[in-house]
Amino acid sequence: MSRTKIVCTIGPASEKEATLKKMILAGMGVARLNFSHGTHEQHQGFIDTIRGLSVSLNIPVAIMQDLQGPKIRVGELPVAGLKFLEGKTIHFSPKAKEYNDRDQLVPVTYGGFARDVKAQDRIMIDDGNVVCRVTAVHKGMVSARVEVGGLVTSHKGVNLPDSSVRLSALTAKDQKDVAFGVRAGVDMIVLSFVSNGEDLRKLRELIKREEKRQGIKPSNIEIVAKVERADAIHHIDDIIEEADAIMLGRGDLGVEIPAEQVPLHQKEIVHKCRCAGIPVIVATQMLESMKDKPRATRAEVSDVANAVIDHTDAIMLSAESATGKFPVKAVETLVTVAEATEASVYSQVRPDQLCVNDADTALVDQIRVAMEGDKVEAIVSGMQFGDVALTINRHRPQVPIFIAALDEKQARQLCLSWGVTPFVLKRARSADTFQKAARAALEEQKLIKKTTQLLFITGA
Repeated sequence: MSRTKIVCTIGPASEKEATLKKMILAGMGVARLNFSHGTHEQHQGFIDTIRGLSVSLNIPVAIMQDLQGPKIRVGELPVAGLKFLEGKTIHFSPKAKEYNDRDQLVPVTYGGFARDVKAQDRIMIDDGNVVCRVTAVHKGMVSARVEVGGLVTSHKGVNLPDSSVRLSALTAKDQKDVAFGVRAGVDMIVLSFVSNGEDLRKLRELIKREEKRQGIKPSNIEIVAKVERADAIHHIDDIIEEADAIMLGRGDLGVEIPAEQVPLHQKEIVHKCRCAGIPVIVATQMLESMKDKPRATRAEVSDVANAVIDHTDAIMLSAESATGKFPVKAVETLVTVAEATEASVYSQVRPDQLCVNDADTALVDQIRVAMEGDKVEAIVSGMQFGDVALTINRHRPQVPIFIAALDEKQARQLCLSWGVTPFVLKRARSADTFQKAARAALEEQKLIKKTTQLLFITGA
């Protein structure tokens, strides 16, 4: 199994229990539920099925709830769509309910649209396939000249890469979905269209309020920040400081910033996350062609391998596993490419890529000496020892990493961390007690042999 973790979006193509079982056995460690689609009842069904399979297979699988967020869209247009002709002027209005031939106003779903844009700002529609540039803003109406034309249909997404959008990252729908997620016991919640660390702090407070309102003990739901806005790039250090994990949403990000800058920011953000000790997911169009075809393109294979070489913690399938024809094959392809890349010299952390500070220099030396002289076959630590457990995989050691979680939820959350195989063990009174109990538990679960040489890192 690959050491790079696999996140899969669940949808109509993967909702059957038999398919989900095959995906878990193939390597899916995190199941993403996209709350832009489906009902609470449908998502609860996914959760119940995945939880049941996880127990029967004795394989931890995390449930990731991905909130829809405040996506700006055009409103109701004619059924046949509206042709945006190059050079023509289009008028947008957040007050318009639907397009009609008399007013010829294109409705947009964001009330602050006219407030936030200014002359010369770009309006990018349908993932940047249609581009307009603002010429005037007057009495709540925005006029823009079409620079790249095309057919626009109802509810297509709108990006404003040059504008400072004052739109809350948490919509009314998101708040209802968070209440459901807290009640359903999800392991992680993804906040879409994050602009800064304050957005994450608001979500964390909302989760706390919901737990209190529902009479649920604090469950330590982790927060994943989806980086897909230009503003997020500008505030990435603040976001990493507040988040429990990062998801790099390259689709919208590639519209918000020049596409050629996306792979450069990918490398930078993955490195920052690894050094900060938080998991990072590279997402969007990893195997896009496998929605319809059983084989990935060479370019897609290179994209996956490059993410592994960047030392990402996880790679993600979106439509490939949610609505594609080959969800299991897509998981198998990710795993195969990741394994081949991890076995190469290119996946090793070079000396200039190390994230060593005074706090973990001794840890790095301990691992290096043990690997060179003691023929260590695996590393073992526990969440009870705090940061030291999560620091280990920062350096991408070339042996298995076993981390003892204090409960099942914590074990599932570790399914997002590179190279980590979690197991549950109650808190030990001492490092010696931990070592004995951990070895016994790993042997019982047949994760190691009695002769396996272990390096215990306890921080004690």
